[in-house]
Amino acid sequence: MDEINRYGSMDENEIGNAYYQAAYAYFEEERYENAVENFIKAYTCGIHREEILENLYNCFILPNEMEFKKNYEENKRGFLDLSYEQLEIDFIPVSDLKFYLFHRPSREFLGCFQLDDTSIMTDDVDFESILIADCWDFRQMLPSMKEKTWEAVYILLNDQETKFASFFKLPCFRELYMGNVIIFKNTDIMERVFEKDSDIYLPKRILSPSDNYDPILNKLHQKRIADLDQKRRAVFLSILIPSYNRGAKALAAVQEICRTNYDSEIEIVVSDNGSVLGAQEYQKIRDMQDSRVRYYRNEENLGFLENFIRVLELAKGEYAILSADEDLMLPENLSYYLSLIKKNKDCGVFLTSGISGNFGFSEKETVRLQGIDGISSGISKNYMTGAGYHMELIRQLGITEFLRSHKDNLMVGLYPHCVINFKLVLVSNILQCGQPPLWLAEEAEEIDGIDEKDIKPYMTMDSREKQCADMIEIFVEEGVHDSLLCYLCGERFWKFLWLLYIAIDGFPDYYRERGITWEDMLEEAAGRYKKNISRLEDRITVEEREMILKNVDEIYQNIKENGFA
Repeated sequence: MDEINRYGSMDENEIGNAYYQAAYAYFEEERYENAVENFIKAYTCGIHREEILENLYNCFILPNEMEFKKNYEENKRGFLDLSYEQLEIDFIPVSDLKFYLFHRPSREFLGCFQLDDTSIMTDDVDFESILIADCWDFRQMLPSMKEKTWEAVYILLNDQETKFASFFKLPCFRELYMGNVIIFKNTDIMERVFEKDSDIYLPKRILSPSDNYDPILNKLHQKRIADLDQKRRAVFLSILIPSYNRGAKALAAVQEICRTNYDSEIEIVVSDNGSVLGAQEYQKIRDMQDSRVRYYRNEENLGFLENFIRVLELAKGEYAILSADEDLMLPENLSYYLSLIKKNKDCGVFLTSGISGNFGFSEKETVRLQGIDGISSGISKNYMTGAGYHMELIRQLGITEFLRSHKDNLMVGLYPHCVINFKLVLVSNILQCGQPPLWLAEEAEEIDGIDEKDIKPYMTMDSREKQCADMIEIFVEEGVHDSLLCYLCGERFWKFLWLLYIAIDGFPDYYRERGITWEDMLEEAAGRYKKNISRLEDRITVEEREMILKNVDEIYQNIKENGFA
């Protein structure tokens, strides 16, 4: 009976009758799926159509009618307001999960549908949403719905509602598939909803047989950008740019970020620290007719640290990310990072990647847990651009107040983001992001009044020593002790030496003119470091001090003999 199609000489009526006879034989054997399949094939051949429909309804559909009605009433709540009688498709169950579809108005069978065993929803929710429009067939929607766990799946039905809604007859349909779904009856309703509530993020992916929806969503996007009075209560990511005397670069940075198609999801906060240069460009930022851009100006230069704190306090986003004003975001990669951040909500710190030696290189993201690995990763990122934070954690821990109260600490003054990384990683995880890059960063900083041939003020032995000693002060103040304190002090000593090595390598004339060799610097740095550890005598135990000094000696000897290989 399964070999009917091999008889090529049979006409359609003969083939149809063969299917019809096979169907009854399968039914008698209680092989119901085979029976239904062959009844449908016979029906398609035009054989005994009314009898076949009557049998299928009497044997498979009507006995389950009450169950279908119950399923529909339970599944449709909050999604649909059609009555059961308006639904156009009936389902022929051949197992608990598999159903054949029959469209009553056209009197056509439309293939089969198999339910999933478990919900397609996962905890790994993506940042993006998708719009599925002008499609009634849930089977065509499902592959895209399964592609990832979308933040939201918007289904726009227009004239397809009575067919699409029929799927709600199926058992557990709501639990299996509707966990992140929002249904719009027609385009007008969808537009009104997105216009009325700009805190609802627009979908970035579209699945539709029509190309009508890109222009509609773009129009909504442009309206949101132009609406300077919107409340913006659902900002996910604040992009923070503390700036001073770099108006042209800051303007270029803002303009580049504004190329993105995100609107309510992001904000760009520029805090101008009383700049005396670049006034025209800063004014252009102020005058930008873009609701995502927020410009603030300090009447006078409050210093880097206070401007850094100010921009943090201005952030409205659930998360915030820092950018030096000379660096450019690569907005085409922003969607990757928004999803990555959303999927790693246990991380208080995330360090995004970029193009330049300031970022290092990582093939893929790595979650570093609290403790040695995470702390070391956080405090070693000297470059500010790309450091991001969970802002509620910043507020809970009183981070900005801590920074202000430690303004005389040189590490806080020069590298406040490193101090924040350290504080947050004491209580949360850190996400070290991989590729693709989010930033195009400049290699060198511009410092007013400093000749390019001269060593930078923060690179001197005195400055690097104080940075190192002040970071250790914070370790001790925050209660780090025993082996963790020993490790971090050793790590800081290694970093102290490495930064000095970079300085002598980058500015050889400066040191040559002063008769300073690397060997001299290495020995002097080790001596200074040990004195700083000794000054902690009354704040750490004897065992801790001895452990740290032993570690320092080992690091010193290793670098003296082998360099930084």
